[in-house]
Amino acid sequence: MRTSLRNTLFSMLSVFTLAMLTGCQGGGGIGDLTNPLGPGGKKYEASYLKQNLIPGKTTKDQVLQLLGAPHREDANSSNGSNEIIWGYEKSQEPSLDKYLNVAQKYVSADTFWKINDAKVEANKGQDVMKDINTVTGTSNKKLSNGATGNILRIYFKDNVVDRYYLD
Repeated sequence: MRTSLRNTLFSMLSVFTLAMLTGCQGGGGIGDLTNPLGPGGKKYEASYLKQNLIPGKTTKDQVLQLLGAPHREDANSSNGSNEIIWGYEKSQEPSLDKYLNVAQKYVSADTFWKINDAKVEANKGQDVMKDINTVTGTSNKKLSNGATGNILRIYFKDNVVDRYYLD
């Protein structure tokens, strides 16, 4: 019994540590893991982008520090523009659920089911928040801090933000 409890605590500590280390890379933290948008979820908020991405001023290095590595990078050399386009997609962001799925691969069957039960409870909590947002009119489309989107595209010219779009 003691070994099982110790293994459970070790597994939970491992997941927490992994979440802390990985969550901090994109400017988020462990608190962002419980955010339905995941770590770095602020990058999908128009108000955050307006405050932090200043066309003609913000550099690629600053964007990398603020938002983390892009999910996609493309080059547009048509008309001699030599633009670099970074893309971020909300569906590709890490989340607590994704961390737990990884953790379940490395634990005992008993711990596996405990983690699974915790995931079910967390999903119920997210469903309650969705219902509250629906009733209060603060769905993911319009939060109290401004509009949000699912895809962010940032266009760079000479390693400086030229423009960005949030869809």
